[in-house]
Amino acid sequence: MGIISAKQISGALAKAQNVGLEEEAVTLGNCALVLRSLRPDEYAAVLHECAGLEDIDYLYAYQKGHVARSIVEINGFDLRGADFVEVEEDDPKRPGEVRKVKLELHAYVRKHVIDTWGREAIVTAYRKFGDVVKLADDSSRKGVKFIIPDETPDEKYRRLLAEMREIEDEVPPSLLNSILDEHGLVRKSTVEEVKAAMAKADELAREQEAKQTVVAPPVVPEPIVTPPPVAAPIPTQASSTPEDIMARRVPLNRQPIPVDPHQALQERVAQAQAQQQNLSSPVLTKAAQIAALEADAGLGLHPDLQRGAGVPVMPSLPPPPAREEVPELRSRGQEATDPEAFKAILEQPPAVGINPRFKPPAQRF
Repeated sequence: MGIISAKQISGALAKAQNVGLEEEAVTLGNCALVLRSLRPDEYAAVLHECAGLEDIDYLYAYQKGHVARSIVEINGFDLRGADFVEVEEDDPKRPGEVRKVKLELHAYVRKHVIDTWGREAIVTAYRKFGDVVKLADDSSRKGVKFIIPDETPDEKYRRLLAEMREIEDEVPPSLLNSILDEHGLVRKSTVEEVKAAMAKADELAREQEAKQTVVAPPVVPEPIVTPPPVAAPIPTQASSTPEDIMARRVPLNRQPIPVDPHQALQERVAQAQAQQQNLSSPVLTKAAQIAALEADAGLGLHPDLQRGAGVPVMPSLPPPPAREEVPELRSRGQEATDPEAFKAILEQPPAVGINPRFKPPAQRF
């Protein structure tokens, strides 16, 4: 186990002491002070002194505790090497005699110096103490490169915006607008500026309307609309049962075919032209046409076709031979079927409903 002497490392450790402690001079009225940043145990001592206090008492004790511990020089008198101050006070046990008492340096400064200041001077000294803390923070970070950033981008953005707002009132408006314009930003408009801009826009709009000539559009007569013909109401049927509907049903092959008037007129003209042609040249029947074809073939004319004044006449055909009676076969007890009755049955409209003879097939499970 190696042992080293403190004398050997005293010179090397001398520069390692008081790292991060910075001092800043300030003059309050006629009092020149030098403030120093605090050590961690001094911050803890201030919080311990403020324990149990509330509201304004806590605020006053918090500010006084920091300022009293940060003063290291008053009007040129150095307090850096002192930790206690010896004072004389009356001895309560021996009346008429005094005794020497040691007080901590910050307690003595606070009782005999800071407690005699005004509230504004205490606030100013505490604010200057904040500048000393900022200097200590910057000096401790100087020359050190952090891999992990100490603040996120949004936190840095908020901090910079807060700093900009603090010094915004100290910059002339024209210079501030110019700087913001360089970065593509504008200041927030006030209510008066918005109202003035709206009034200017209304004035320009009225001037534009006065320059333009209003031309009335030509009056176009409204077209006369003829109301469509009203269709005749469809008569309602008295009964709508299936039996009545089937009784009133007319088969499609018996319904009258609607006739187009133009087509009827054309048919009548065609019939008149055909009648004129019939008057000029007789129309031969099918038998006459066959006879004419036979005559052209050299077979001569049938005697019956030569009668009359050149008008072909259908020849008389012999009567058809009598049909033999065909016996009708039917089973016993079955009456003869009347053809007319059978025809009447076929021409009846179809019946509606379920066939009473229909039997559904048996279901198989």
